Amino acid sequence: MSIIERIIRKVLRKQYAYGDYKTYEEYHRAYTDNIANRIRAGGGKVGEDIDFYDLKIDDNSLFEIGNHVTLTQCRLLTHDACLTKTTGCVRLSPIVIGDNVFVGADAIILPGVKIGNNVIIGAGCVVAHDIPDNSVVVGNPCRTICSFDDFIKKEYDEMLKNETISREGIILNSFQNYDRYKYYVVRNEEYLNFLYKNKQ
Repeated sequence: MSIIERIIRKVLRKQYAYGDYKTYEEYHRAYTDNIANRIRAGGGKVGEDIDFYDLKIDDNSLFEIGNHVTLTQCRLLTHDACLTKTTGCVRLSPIVIGDNVFVGADAIILPGVKIGNNVIIGAGCVVAHDIPDNSVVVGNPCRTICSFDDFIKKEYDEMLKNETISREGIILNSFQNYDRYKYYVVRNEEYLNFLYKNKQ
């Protein structure tokens, strides 16, 4: 990188809140694409419509990640080094994540785990075994609390009962009663219109 390029980058970093990116959306897209491309370059698989937030992964590509997946501040471990000192070996095993999966903050996915399609994994879970399709799991170790379809139906019913606001409409004063499900923030305007139509 030339001196001029470095100076330009320094000036831009002072202008933009997210380094080289004007908006958080631009930063987030670049961050997600960078990790996805790194996994693919190593022979792993990553689908479409993926969102990674502060993801911690091993420096290998033993991952198969499906479509419509969100991984938030979680850790994916494809290695187990507990016997390194005694045997000199590290166990490696891939992690497979299906389609339409959400993994909450601080969850840990252990080596060799296969997560099915339509799965929600709660924050702080330690996932040590395979998760079947259509499951919502919480806890440490994680346990299934309901089916994916039941969870979505319950949340959808709550959305119709409570107030739904656009992302731009969020203000701290909106949350006076601190009700857990008082407001639902909808990022997609088309979906917001769909919800309003169904409320009437």
